[in-house]
Amino acid sequence: MAVPDEDFKFEGDSTGFSLGLTWSAPLTDHVGYYLDLRRQAYAMDGKDKSGNASWAGSKVETDETMLSATAGIQFYF
Repeated sequence: MAVPDEDFKFEGDSTGFSLGLTWSAPLTDHVGYYLDLRRQAYAMDGKDKSGNASWAGSKVETDETMLSATAGIQFYF
C-alpha cells in the first residue's frame, strides 16, 4: 500500500530535446516586439524504487510534448 507522505523514487532512463526559435525587431526608436516558439519533448521509462507503488515492481512510462508560443512588446529607455 502506498505511503501518502513519501515521494516516489524512480530509476530508469530519460531522453528528450528542446528546440526554440526567437525573433525580435524594432517598431520605433523606443518600442520593439518579440516572438518566441518553443517545442520540448521527452520520454521516460522507470521502475519505482521507493516501495510506495501499490504493487511490486511497478513501472512507469511517460511521453510528453510541450509546444509554446510567446509574443510581447519591448520598451527601450
